[in-house]
Amino acid sequence: GYAAISDLWLTTHVARLQQCKTVQALFERYGPVVRVGPNKVVFCDLTTTRRVYSINKFDKSPFYKALLTSVSRW
Repeated sequence: GYAAISDLWLTTHVARLQQCKTVQALFERYGPVVRVGPNKVVFCDLTTTRRVYSINKFDKSPFYKALLTSVSRW
């Protein structure tokens, strides 16, 4: 749909103060994960959010770790 190419459709719902109701209707129709913009996905439950954004699943590469400035070296 339109969400894949533009944020405009959601912006119209925000302007009419209907964003929450619209997103809830999308959850009811499509499930706990819904795309609402080209670069936006919303989650209905904490379990799904944790599963997607978990930082403990994969170890960072040595290159990434070298960029950290607050690493304790003692």
